[in-house]
Amino acid sequence: MPTALTSIDAQALLNAQARAWNTNPAGIAATYAPTGSLVSPDGHVCDGRAVIEAAFVMLFGGPATPGMPPAWAGLFADTTTD
Repeated sequence: MPTALTSIDAQALLNAQARAWNTNPAGIAATYAPTGSLVSPDGHVCDGRAVIEAAFVMLFGGPATPGMPPAWAGLFADTTTD
């Protein structure tokens, strides 16, 4: 049975992602279920928390990850949600 997401739940999730964005980009992946998926605006699919974490690390300037679009390298480096 699907679980409803309230606006309070959604705001809490977005706040958790913003905190991680500003302090530990890899921590953004912790807001996803272990078997979760992320579909990027460019259509790339990341399946599973480990792949999502690798994607965020790469986006924030970490090492390139095989299978990730090269254009993602450092795309979010030095950004903040503040």
